[in-house]
Amino acid sequence: MCMLRVSLIILFTIGLMIGYASEIAETKDKAIRHNDRGLNYYKQGKLDTAIAEFKRALEINPGLIEARNNLGNAYHDQGNLIAAVTEYQKAIEINPNDAEAHYNLGKTYYNQRNLTDAITEYQKAIEINPNDAEAHYNLGHIYLDQGNLNAAIIQYQKTLEISYEGSEIHPDLSHYNQGNLAEAIIQYQEAIETNPRFVRPRLDLAITYARQGKFDAAIAEYQKEIGINSNDIEAHYNLGIIYGQQGKLGAAATQYRKTIEINPDHEQAHYNLGVIYGQQGELDAAVTQYQKTIEINPKSADAHVNLGNAFAGKGNLMSAVTEYQKALEINPNHVLAYSGWAIVHVRKGELDTAITQYQRAIKINPKFAWGHYYLAIIYAMKGETVLSITSLRAAVRLDKRMTERAKVDVGFNRVRTDPKFQALIEL
Repeated sequence: MCMLRVSLIILFTIGLMIGYASEIAETKDKAIRHNDRGLNYYKQGKLDTAIAEFKRALEINPGLIEARNNLGNAYHDQGNLIAAVTEYQKAIEINPNDAEAHYNLGKTYYNQRNLTDAITEYQKAIEINPNDAEAHYNLGHIYLDQGNLNAAIIQYQKTLEISYEGSEIHPDLSHYNQGNLAEAIIQYQEAIETNPRFVRPRLDLAITYARQGKFDAAIAEYQKEIGINSNDIEAHYNLGIIYGQQGKLGAAATQYRKTIEINPDHEQAHYNLGVIYGQQGELDAAVTQYQKTIEINPKSADAHVNLGNAFAGKGNLMSAVTEYQKALEINPNHVLAYSGWAIVHVRKGELDTAITQYQRAIKINPKFAWGHYYLAIIYAMKGETVLSITSLRAAVRLDKRMTERAKVDVGFNRVRTDPKFQALIEL
C-alpha cells in the first residue's frame, strides 16, 4: 500500500510537471505570436499598434528578449529615446551578451548625443560580435566627430573589410588618415558603386567633400542619401550644418526642423535652430529652441548663454542674468557668459561692474579679442582714454579686423579725436 502511494505521488508529480511544461510552452508560444504580430505592424509603420503587441508579449513573458529589443526599436522610431533606452537596458539585464541590445543602446545614446555611453555600448557589441559592420562603422563615426581620426580609420577599415568580404573592392581608408582626401574620395566612390544602397561610404564621402570645402558636392551626396532614406537623421543634420556654413539660413533651418521631426530630442538640432532664429532676429523662436535644448540637456552651458542673449535682445534683462548665472554654475570659466552679463550691466548703466565682468573673462582667456574690444568701449564711455586705447590695442593685436570696426563704432566717440586712437585705427 505504501509503495502504491509513492507510485501514485510520483505519477501525480510527473503529471503536474508535464502539465506545467505544456502550459509554459503554450505561454511562450503565445508571447511569440504577439511579438511576431508586432513585427508585422512595425514593418508597416504602424508603431502604436506594434508597441501594443510587443507590450502584450512582455506581459505574458517578461523575459522574451526579442520583444524587448523590438519594443525599444519602436520607441526609438517614434522619437521616444528615453523609453527606448529603458527597454534596451532591460534586454541587457536579461542577457548581458545580447549584441543587438548593446548596438541598439549605443545608437540611441548617439542620437541623444551621449557619445561616451554610445562608445561603451558599441565596443561591447563588437566584443560580443566582432563582425558587426554597423557597430564598427558607428563607432568610427563617433571617433570622427571627436576628431580622433586614427581611431575612426581603424573602425572604418574594419567596417568595409566585413561589408565587402569576397569583393575585389576594399577601400583603403589610410588615404583619409594621411590627409590625401582626393584619394579617399575615389575609394569611397568605388565602395558606393559596389552597393549604392550602402549609405555609410556615401555619408563619409559627403563628410570628406565638406572637409575639402566642396560643399556643393557634399550636399549632392547627402541629398542622394535622403532620396534613398528620407528619415536619415544624420544626412538631414549634416546638410543643415553645410547650409549654415554657406550662409543659407533658411535651408539650414529646414534641415534642422526635419531632424527634429525625426528625433524631437536631438539636442544639437534644437540648439543650432535657435542660433539661426537668433541671427534672423526671431528671438521668441530662438528662446523656444534654447529652452528645448536645456530641457533635453540641463547641463548645456552654451544653451543657457544663448538663451540669456535672446532674453537680453528682448529686453528681459533679469531673465538674461539668470541664464548667465546658470551657465557659470555649470562652467565657471565660460567666457561668453561673463561677456553677456557685462553687456547687461552696460545697458543698465553699471559700467564699473561691466568692466569687472570683462576683466574676469579676459583673465580666463587673454586671447578673447572681443573682450578687449568691448572693454575699450566701456573705458571710452567713461572718458578713460588711456585705458580705452590700451584695451583696443590688445584687441587689434589679436584681430586686425577690429580697426575697421573701431573706425565706425560710436562707442569710441569720446576718444576718437585722440591722436593715439587715430594712429591705432589707421594701422
